[in-house]
Amino acid sequence: MTTYSLGTGVLLATTIVHVTPDDVREPNELGFVRFDSGVQAIAQLGDSDLSVGDHVVFAGEHVLRCEGGESIRGPRLVATEDREQ
Repeated sequence: MTTYSLGTGVLLATTIVHVTPDDVREPNELGFVRFDSGVQAIAQLGDSDLSVGDHVVFAGEHVLRCEGGESIRGPRLVATEDREQ
């Protein structure tokens, strides 16, 4: 497995998924982001008011999903202090 230092990314697209598996929140707000390192990813949004073009980072400790009564936690995409450059 390769590890990348992601840093700051730019939000390229957003969507809201209304039909999810039982263990995934609904609605599930997702964003497609390209990081300065060149890595691209789809991830849950931590801020509901994010817009295309906003600068984002992975941050926080959020419940991403629940499996077998156990919460799986991790970061979500959130706005940086400088949302647009």
